[in-house]
Amino acid sequence: MPTVFLHDNEYMLRKTFGLFASETNLAKIVETSEIAQAKIKLFANPFDMVIIGFDNWFEEIHLIELVRDEMTPSKKDIPIIVIVPNVTSNQIDTLKQLNVAEILLKPARIKTIQKAFLNSFTQISTI
Repeated sequence: MPTVFLHDNEYMLRKTFGLFASETNLAKIVETSEIAQAKIKLFANPFDMVIIGFDNWFEEIHLIELVRDEMTPSKKDIPIIVIVPNVTSNQIDTLKQLNVAEILLKPARIKTIQKAFLNSFTQISTI
């Protein structure tokens, strides 16, 4: 079963998505709401997928860079899904350069996140 890292400050989003993943036996979810916790967990565990809700552009971009620069035990090419409150064309370019699989806008519906997860889950299941 894949392990998915989920960082977002919204409690209901984390809990609802975590419940979906565990009830369907698709993935084990490791959740964080604070950047400091996120870094600790990213450095401590390998993940098969990362989902990051953005609150502070620079801090969350840094989390993605840690994975992509092989500073964590996760493979550098794992799928990454981001959930952003707004996004500019320059920010989209940055996210594409970091090989982000999906960009979702807040407030994202759980169903939209589940669909993005399942699309990326198909990628990691075939690897």
